[in-house]
Amino acid sequence: MVQPDDERLGSHREWQSTNSTAYGDLWSSQRSALGVAGRSPFGEWFELNLEISNRYWAEFLTRRAPGRRLLECGGATGRLPVMLAADGWDCTLVDITQEGPLLARARFQQAQHKGWFVRGDVFALPFPDESFDVVYSSGLLDVLQEIETAVREMTRVLRPGGLFVAASNPRRRSIQTVVERGLAWAARTRQLVRPRAHRGNRPRAAATPVFRNDFSLAAHLAACREAGLEDVHGHGVGPLPVVALPWPLMRAYVRMTRALAPLCLRFNRSESRWTAKWGVMLAVYGVKGRRGTMESENR
Repeated sequence: MVQPDDERLGSHREWQSTNSTAYGDLWSSQRSALGVAGRSPFGEWFELNLEISNRYWAEFLTRRAPGRRLLECGGATGRLPVMLAADGWDCTLVDITQEGPLLARARFQQAQHKGWFVRGDVFALPFPDESFDVVYSSGLLDVLQEIETAVREMTRVLRPGGLFVAASNPRRRSIQTVVERGLAWAARTRQLVRPRAHRGNRPRAAATPVFRNDFSLAAHLAACREAGLEDVHGHGVGPLPVVALPWPLMRAYVRMTRALAPLCLRFNRSESRWTAKWGVMLAVYGVKGRRGTMESENR
């Protein structure tokens, strides 16, 4: 008879394999597109939004990190590390897919920066204890079925006093979901009025994960504290939702986002409680304390 733990492990492996395949295909297509001229309005907005976000995180890490040796978990795109590498950071990127490290390497080569690219599992990171000054992830914790083990592993490879940072996008009410529902209602209404409206030239939306959890900010903070992190904080980042609009509206959204960039940065920097409710993503961070170090030594 199959034991419950065996069933859970089998389910985890099946989910992990499916997610890895989906993201591997996405990273492969992005690697093929590196350096290719031409970009859709949605693609232009997406890159602009990432640029604003990464400006905030580069500033955040530079101000708070105890050193410049960084590990990004789920680091296939390499966008933030390549910015940091230009400023002298020593960056290692780990991703579970085969394609992830190839995409990250290609981005670093394109920028003519040095980095380290590893295939590995966030539940069992292939690095010794206390290897990094910063462990960072974005869009990783929200696609895991449980986050405690991953946070514990990321904390293990942090040196004492090291900085843990994670941006996560679990299923929850936010500006993203409010706008998505509004657009869905508008689309249904339009379809009733113009049932044969042409849908041919709609921009492609960003790829969605195979699985997304619904862990609350409180659950993220609890996982950080349980892993031995201290001075743990959480807030929201990203006041502008990711939406795919018809071409003229998307062009206007690009212009609006560019104009609002200073306000977006101010929103992220504020770390106010209300940002956690309305920000597109949650952000949690903490510092590895002595308790986390002793737990690593005792294992």
